[in-house]
Amino acid sequence: MRRLFLSLLSMALPVTFLVSIQAQSASASVPTNTSIASIANSYTDGTSVGSPGFEAGQCFTFMHAVVLRASGGSMRIGEGNDYYGSYSTVGSQLISRDDVQPGDIIQIYYAPNHTAEGHEHTAIVLSHTSGSNIFGVVDQNYYGTGKVLHHNYNPYASVARPGEQGWTVAIWRVGTNNPTSVTAANHVLRVSATGAAYFEDSRGVLHWIPDALTYYCYLAIYPLWDGLTQSQVNVLGNGQPWATCSSSGTTPPTPTTPPTLTTPTAPPTPTATTPATFSETVGGVAHTWTNYLNAGGTEGSTISSNQTVQISCRATGFAVADGDNWWYQIASSPWNNVYWVSADAFYNNGQTSGSLHGTPFFDPNVTVC
Repeated sequence: MRRLFLSLLSMALPVTFLVSIQAQSASASVPTNTSIASIANSYTDGTSVGSPGFEAGQCFTFMHAVVLRASGGSMRIGEGNDYYGSYSTVGSQLISRDDVQPGDIIQIYYAPNHTAEGHEHTAIVLSHTSGSNIFGVVDQNYYGTGKVLHHNYNPYASVARPGEQGWTVAIWRVGTNNPTSVTAANHVLRVSATGAAYFEDSRGVLHWIPDALTYYCYLAIYPLWDGLTQSQVNVLGNGQPWATCSSSGTTPPTPTTPPTLTTPTAPPTPTATTPATFSETVGGVAHTWTNYLNAGGTEGSTISSNQTVQISCRATGFAVADGDNWWYQIASSPWNNVYWVSADAFYNNGQTSGSLHGTPFFDPNVTVC
């Protein structure tokens, strides 16, 4: 967006997407979706980003600067201010709403004239739940301030407003989302359909992550590559030996060289005894997330009002509005110790109904993770 205040509306406009795969320019190095999302997310809200040849503080400028960094300075998008052709000429793919992954780029453009300005906007996706028109994004100049902002964004509502005829939503995949032994090194890899997680070390050896504590231990040190399929991960290795991680050190120990094993069809199920859990009841609808440190990552299923769930343990993380920074790891299905929820949403004192006013920030009976 250049000069227009874009407000979020609940109305949505269906948009049909076509897949268009062009030949990638030989002179440009294709960045990964992970690098685009990671670099975009690294910019602090309130900063202003510029790029040579572009007007500082604009949304298109921010996207150009991020992709330029992610590609090692070789991929330059949008120097002709074509809000459609700039993407197709570098071999980007048009992606449907429910196939979106972090690092994809939302572009509002005017279909009759791709260089038209006034209502255009560009945002980089950080998170999305399939079926939703709302995306977690980072962009620049959203409120006309020329500043970077992390927020939730509904582009379909923007183009559905009166007077927006001809303005269209396109979602582009500039980067690649296929991991290789080189690009996946020193990354946590997650299969979105099952929640299965892996760590690929610097030598290109893939290790299956057997539990949530190990997962979050690695996630505190290494970047997450989310939204993968099991087949994408399987080409990298058999997941042996399992990953181990100690929170006492600055980096996890390097696993020993794995023995030669027959590739299993699925990771073996641990035989450890199921740990004790704690019954806790929410006082209203509660949202769940994979990352309790910033109340972000991937959003999980919501917990219904006054629903009782099983909690594995508690940890400190993102502080909600009243200052409560305790989070619960949810053992119950479908969260399965992958998702977290703010303890502030619970009664924490044995109550199962009534007001949350005056209730404790957390239940001290729940063990610390």
